Amino acid sequence: MGKNTVRAERPRRESLKNQIGRLATFIAGCVPGEPSRSEGAVDAAIRLIRAGLAPELKPGDVVRLKSGGPEMTVKDIPTLSPGYVDVVWVAGFEKGISQGRLPAMALSVVEKKHALVKVDRGFETRQP
Repeated sequence: MGKNTVRAERPRRESLKNQIGRLATFIAGCVPGEPSRSEGAVDAAIRLIRAGLAPELKPGDVVRLKSGGPEMTVKDIPTLSPGYVDVVWVAGFEKGISQGRLPAMALSVVEKKHALVKVDRGFETRQP
């Protein structure tokens, strides 16, 4: 049974190698500036695909994990870790502010909420 499994997977592996080779050739020939000097075409493909799947984020954006959790603020977009963002959030009264680095594709931007704006006599709610 093990021999049959190996024989069945071998053509698939060759097919995947051919596909990766075609993708690498495309990136090297058709995407300006890619691959960069520090990475190969396959790594460039992974980076470009991840960037395409991730939302466009910038420092100050309010985000949340797609699976739920607290609202977090994007602190930085690290250049040495493509596809990741540095975020900060309030972990609770006793724990204070926490921070971490998360994959951008795991985050969604939180809709802007109404803001309290001080007016002459008290506060009122307005769109930010």
